[in-house]
Amino acid sequence: MNLTTINKSWFFFKTIAAVSAMTACVAPSVAIAEELPSVNWRMQALWDAGTTPYEYEEKFVERVSELTDGKFEIRLFAGGQLAPSAQAFEAVRAGAFQMMKTFDGYEAGSIPAFAFTSTVPFGFPESDQYEAWFYEKGGIELARQAYASAGLYYIAPTVYGQEPIHSKFPIESLDDLDGKKGRFVGLASTVMSEFGVSTTGLPTAEVYQALEKGVIDLADRGDLTANFEAGLGEVAGYIAVPGFHQPTTATSYVANQAAYDSLPDSYKAALCVFRRT
Repeated sequence: MNLTTINKSWFFFKTIAAVSAMTACVAPSVAIAEELPSVNWRMQALWDAGTTPYEYEEKFVERVSELTDGKFEIRLFAGGQLAPSAQAFEAVRAGAFQMMKTFDGYEAGSIPAFAFTSTVPFGFPESDQYEAWFYEKGGIELARQAYASAGLYYIAPTVYGQEPIHSKFPIESLDDLDGKKGRFVGLASTVMSEFGVSTTGLPTAEVYQALEKGVIDLADRGDLTANFEAGLGEVAGYIAVPGFHQPTTATSYVANQAAYDSLPDSYKAALCVFRRT
């Protein structure tokens, strides 16, 4: 089994485990399917089309449709296709489209709680522990309170493991980071700044070009499979693991609050259920 296959299988099962936790979701109603309305949403993904993470968002919207007898359809768009990734938060908030997959750390500067609902540097070493924090220790409630203040509804996280650092130079100690330029977001940006890195929160789609042109020397971007699919190995010859800056990761399904509130209960439940069939 090669590295790509291992990563795909692992990513799949962690996705299933995170989003199918019914304890955090509303119970489905008993309304007869024929009585329920047809609803059409648009959702912007976090990743580019054709990548492994995007494939799982395709599975997600297919499953929502299946669970609602085709009456709740979500049209999926790639990251940046409806709005620049850095503007997706405000676009969903304003109702330009109803839903997004995002990384909370992007907005941690304005909503500090998001620094903890996305990743914690030197934090949970296993994704199961991070999931437990969400589903058993109140993390879901914290995320929903934080998003509610912005007119958005936090549906559920997708929790997975470490994200590596891709670098144009070897990293043998933390001293090697001093004076370098890097792409990091959320708490990871704060921590890397303490190590002497000049950080920037570039959108994911700009990381390859920034490394290629020497705008940055190192970067966090995504999990190893997604990064290789994006070609980061071509422009950054060194990979640092374990990912101390992001040992476990949570990306988020987030909806416009008014759009979510208008859904029948069974449709709300469908958004929280993503199981292997």
